[in-house]
Amino acid sequence: MNNYYYIPVNSLNFNNILSSESISPFSFYEKRGYGFKRFERISANPFPNSILAYSKVTIVDALKSDREEFGIYVAIPKSCFSNNLREVRSGEVTVLQTDSTIYLNWKECFFIVSSDIEKSKLMASTRRSLEIKHSDLYLANIFLIDDYRFDIVSWDEKFLDSVRDYKNVNHEQILIDQKINKLKGFIYGFVAGKLKEQPDEIAEGKRYFQDFINSYSVLINELSVVSNERKSPKRVDKKRTTSEFSHLKDIKERISILFSENEQIELDKFFKNSFGINNDQLELFQTLKYNNTNNSIYSIVSVFLKERNKDLYGIDELLNALIDNAEKFLSRPSSHGYKVLEETFNDYRLLIASKISEYQKETSLSVTFENLPFSVEKDLSVKKAEFSELSDSDNNSYNLIINELLSRLELSTTDEIAQQRLDIIQNTAQALKLNNTSSTEDIEYLRRLYKSLKTVGVGFKIEESSNLALQSLSCFMARYSEMDKLQDYMEKNKYKNYGLTYGLWGAAYGYANISKILLEPLETMDDVLKIIENYTSEFILNRSIDEHRLDRFLDTAQITDSKSPIVEWVIKKENIVEEPKITYKKEESFIDVIQANSTLNKNPD
Repeated sequence: MNNYYYIPVNSLNFNNILSSESISPFSFYEKRGYGFKRFERISANPFPNSILAYSKVTIVDALKSDREEFGIYVAIPKSCFSNNLREVRSGEVTVLQTDSTIYLNWKECFFIVSSDIEKSKLMASTRRSLEIKHSDLYLANIFLIDDYRFDIVSWDEKFLDSVRDYKNVNHEQILIDQKINKLKGFIYGFVAGKLKEQPDEIAEGKRYFQDFINSYSVLINELSVVSNERKSPKRVDKKRTTSEFSHLKDIKERISILFSENEQIELDKFFKNSFGINNDQLELFQTLKYNNTNNSIYSIVSVFLKERNKDLYGIDELLNALIDNAEKFLSRPSSHGYKVLEETFNDYRLLIASKISEYQKETSLSVTFENLPFSVEKDLSVKKAEFSELSDSDNNSYNLIINELLSRLELSTTDEIAQQRLDIIQNTAQALKLNNTSSTEDIEYLRRLYKSLKTVGVGFKIEESSNLALQSLSCFMARYSEMDKLQDYMEKNKYKNYGLTYGLWGAAYGYANISKILLEPLETMDDVLKIIENYTSEFILNRSIDEHRLDRFLDTAQITDSKSPIVEWVIKKENIVEEPKITYKKEESFIDVIQANSTLNKNPD
C-alpha cells in the first residue's frame, strides 16, 4: 500500500484538476497562461511553490466558510512524481514535496472523499463545467474513505515542522507545462476531429436535410396566411407553392438515396434484437413471401413495427409524411390543422436530426487507430507529421503550421487568437518561403486569406488552393471562436479533413481549454483512449502507464465483508394459489413458426 501518496486539496479545485488532468503548485496557476487561474489552498498544502503528498490519508478538519467546500484526497502512485523530490519523515507519516506539476491518469489515480454527499457534490460540479476531461472515467474513481482499508491519520501541523517551501517558483516547469498543454491539445483535437470525419453520403445528406428544413420552414410560414378562420383567409401563390413542393420532393429523393444504407442497417438490427435471429435467419425472413404475393414477411412485419414505433420510420418516410401533411392542410386549411402541422414538423425534425447523429456516432465507432501519424521532438514540438491524406508538400506545410501554433505558449483564448491570427498567417507564409518546399501559389493563397480577414467584404474561398493543410488553416482562422460554427463552415465548404482542422484548434487553445463537447466521441472508445494516453505518457511525460496498478492496489485494500447470518424461512405450498404464468418463449423459433404457418390451408394434393 506504500506505492500511493495522498495529496489533500480543496474540493473547489476538482474541476480545475480534471480540466488539465494535473496538479501544480499554487503559484503556477496565475503564471502559466492557460486553464483555471486560481487554486484554492488547504491547511495540509499551504505552500505557494510546492505540493505536499503524504504516505497516509491525512484527514483535515471541516472547512469553515460560506462556500460548499471540503477536503478531498488525490491518490497518486509515486512513479507519477518527478525525480525532483524532497522526502521528509515526520513521525508515522512520510511527506513528499515537489515544486513540479503532477500529471494524473484514470488508470492509476483516484480520489477519496468522506461521504456519499461529498461524492454527489463532486459529481454535480462536473456537469456545470465544459472544460473538464474524461469526467465519467474519473468519477468512477471516487471512493469513500470507509470503503477500503486506507492508512488514515488526522492532520497535525507538526507534520510540517521539518518542511520548508522552495524559495522560488519553478519557471522551467511552467514552460514545460505550457508545452505539454499545447501538445496534448493538438493530439486530442486531431483524434477527436478524425472521429468526426464522415463518409460523403452522410455529409451530403446533412446538407440536404438542412436545405429541407429551411425550405419547409418557408413553406409553412406562407401557409399560415390560410389558417386564420376568424379573418378572411388569404390565398397562397399556387405557382410558388407548387414549385416549393416540387423542390421538397426532389430533396427528399436525394436524402432517401444517401441514407438508405444506414436506415436498412438500423431496421435490420432492430429485427435481430427483437426476434433473436441471426443474419442467415434475417435473410430468410426477407425472402419468404406472404400467401404467394410479392410482399415479403419482412416488409409486412416492418410496417407493423413502424406503426407502433415511429422511431423505426426511415428519414425519407418521415420527410414524405411532412410533405403529405402540408399538401393535405393546403386542401383543407384550419387553425387546428396548422397547429398540428407545426407540431409534427418540430417532432420529425428532432427525430431525423437524432437519427443522423446516431449514424455519425456509428461511423465514428468504426474508425480505427493503430498509432498516431506524427512524432515529437524533445522540445515538445512536432518533428514529423505523415498524414496519409496529404501529399509530402502538404504534410510539410502542416508541420510548419502546427509548430507555429505550438510555439505560442500563452495563446489559449478566443480574444488572443483574434489578436494574433493575422500574425500567425504572416509567420506561416514566412516559414514556407524559408522552407523552399512550397509554391508561389501557396504564398499567394495565404496573402489572400490575410487580406480577407483584415478587410471586410474581400471575397475568399478555401478551395482556391489545393493544399489541404492551408485549407485547414483557413477554416480555423475564419471560424476560430465557436466549434459549431467551424463545423458548419467546413461542411458548407465541403472540407472533409476535420482531424487536421481540430488539431489546429487544440494546438491553439491548449488541452486545458478544450471543451468536453469536442472530446465526447472519444469517451466510449477505450482502444483509442489507450493509444492517446500511452502516447502522451511515453513521449511527453517519459513514463509508462501501469494499467493494472489501481486494480491491484484496491484488491489489497479491500475490506472483507462480515456476512450477517442468513435466516431460512420454510414455506409450505399448502393454501397457496399460484398465479398463471404467461410466457412468450417457445421451443420453436419465430422463423420456424412462420415457415410452418406457410403450409396451412394448402391442398395436400
